[in-house]
Amino acid sequence: MITQILLAESNVRLYDERLKLKIMTFDTCQGEEREVILYSMVATAQHDALKYIFPISLSDTDERVDEQLKMQRLNVGFSRAQECMHFILSKPIEQFSGSARTALQHYDLLLKEKSEAESDETDNSLLMEQRLMQWLNATEFFRNNSDRIELRPQFPIGDYLKQLDPLYRHPPFRADLLLMFREPDKTINIVVEYDGFREHFAEHGKIYDPNWAYYYKPDDIEKQMVLESYGYKFLRINRFNLGADPVTTLSQRLYALVDTVRIDNTANQITAKVQNDVKSLANGDMKYCQKCKQTKSIITFYNSSLSTGYGRYCRDCQKASKRKSKTIDVSVPETQKIDKPVEKIEMASSGGEY
Repeated sequence: MITQILLAESNVRLYDERLKLKIMTFDTCQGEEREVILYSMVATAQHDALKYIFPISLSDTDERVDEQLKMQRLNVGFSRAQECMHFILSKPIEQFSGSARTALQHYDLLLKEKSEAESDETDNSLLMEQRLMQWLNATEFFRNNSDRIELRPQFPIGDYLKQLDPLYRHPPFRADLLLMFREPDKTINIVVEYDGFREHFAEHGKIYDPNWAYYYKPDDIEKQMVLESYGYKFLRINRFNLGADPVTTLSQRLYALVDTVRIDNTANQITAKVQNDVKSLANGDMKYCQKCKQTKSIITFYNSSLSTGYGRYCRDCQKASKRKSKTIDVSVPETQKIDKPVEKIEMASSGGEY
């Protein structure tokens, strides 16, 4: 039904290209992940067939194949979201039954817990920085790249930038954690910040999962914009974006951030090459070969036999043309062979002897 409605939309192609929207069932989502997933439970007060889709109980030890498949379906289906999950329900959670109700109650409890103010212990900066270090050290990203990573807690980044830039007039910012990731040709500097609920957000009563990014305090926004202008990347950590498994979430976000920097660098290199080629074509240092469709140095087009000194084709294409013109097939079909030996064949076109 959802797929049919989507296909009837005039903007269906934009949904796919720009939003990467995909409609899946619990049986077709194996191997797929998305940052945001909307779950439609397709169960109403009048009709609920979820008992045929999910197991009756999560503690059920029934070893029948169909029950094992139901358990696998439940585990796979609810583990596809990377950042955020939305549930679309047509009846209260209490009216669901079996493992479907258990799963929904679990996520409802998590939502309520995150909607409440954190305790003083959880908001304690030192405690959270210690947890953050533990999570980072446990990530797959850190384990696979430990020899390329340097971590600097409480790094005085404002003082450091002031030493590099005499015109630096911003506050003496301090980074909760500076992660330095060394690439072969450069170092990617990532500022990792843990944003406590009370210290970094304003108007606490209005904040919930979908809108938290709009309630950062002005000082935090200024800090990020200033540091990004100096080439630093930002990774903000808070209770809204840690996910159910902070270690896995952090690892995925770090991989994605590093990949984004690599893509940007590649794009910048391509742009720089195009700009350099255009400039070289304009001042005559380079020329476009009409045969191989490549832009090459003007030297490769030199031809002493031409009055202008330079031809339309590069040296490689000129050589290829000459080799092709000298290759002449003088073979005689079997049906036309004669017994009398041929002593010499004169080729008038080239003046050569064969």
